[in-house]
Amino acid sequence: LRELFDNLDDKIQSVVTNSDAKNIKTVSQNQTYKFIFPSDLLNCENVFWSDGDHFSIEGEVRFGKRLPDNFLLF
Repeated sequence: LRELFDNLDDKIQSVVTNSDAKNIKTVSQNQTYKFIFPSDLLNCENVFWSDGDHFSIEGEVRFGKRLPDNFLLF
């Protein structure tokens, strides 16, 4: 997943950088959540992903705590 997310971040940044829309700011999911794989996939009590790229309820709680206080100001 880490490699997939890194590639996705790079692709999104490239598209935005090469577009005419200069007022769009990208936010890296990897940098925001600071994923640590494999421990951020699951533990003995919870699975943090409902599929390959969506959080489970437990994941929403876990990763929601990692959002910066000013996240909605991006």
